[in-house]
Amino acid sequence: MKRPKPTSSLRMGDSDSDYSTEYTPEDYIFPATARHPLLTITAQTVVPPPPEFLLNLRLKNEEISGRRLWAGSVVLGCYLRAQYEPLSSKQTDICELGCGSGVLGMMLSKTLSPSSDISLCLTDNDSVALDLCRENLQLNSLNYLTVGNYAWGEDTSAENDGCCIKGSKFDVVIAGDVMYKEGLPELFFKAASDILVPDGVMYICHVPRYTVTHDVVVRAAGEAGFVIETVAEGNDVVCEDVKEVSVPRRRRFGIAFWTNKE
Repeated sequence: MKRPKPTSSLRMGDSDSDYSTEYTPEDYIFPATARHPLLTITAQTVVPPPPEFLLNLRLKNEEISGRRLWAGSVVLGCYLRAQYEPLSSKQTDICELGCGSGVLGMMLSKTLSPSSDISLCLTDNDSVALDLCRENLQLNSLNYLTVGNYAWGEDTSAENDGCCIKGSKFDVVIAGDVMYKEGLPELFFKAASDILVPDGVMYICHVPRYTVTHDVVVRAAGEAGFVIETVAEGNDVVCEDVKEVSVPRRRRFGIAFWTNKE
């Protein structure tokens, strides 16, 4: 699924540490499906930094998690490739929450037909991750996609110039493995509810953590007014080639289809 490229890394400083975060390009390969040929996405992602650097970030309540590719994004990407029709049957505006390096959104853009009347907006609240995403869009000739800052829970009205959403509503929201610590599920589903149309839907893939189990996520979704339909979980990996390299051992994941009640 992942093929490192033997090139020099891009370096970006993140704090007052002597260590400078490194980014290196890799090829992420999505297997062929009944509808689509094999797809390769080239993306810069963060090189795992030393433990002391991560500890320093934690003490400052900072993180770089959005600048790597997580299992949930890969698995959700393969599922959406296999379930192409629901996203291509009508004019659709799609928003990704927590796009990080942009791999999931880029995969979806290349999977959808260029002639389809579909728009895709990639959002994150990490300015460095957004810069990384824009560079990755250039690497894959996808510069036309919309990329911008959106902090979950912030004002999305047209008057808020700091928010890339600015009053927009979307038919579909997608998100990979973005709920990885306490407090995020509530913020996430509030954000999704704010930007979805009344009959909108959402596809997410959640890999549970100790403090963010599936039950925690399902409860937060219900409180925000969503109805869940689980479409894949456990070992029901959509692409067999993905399983060994992308799904953490001894962890269950779930791909869910969420419907806005309102």
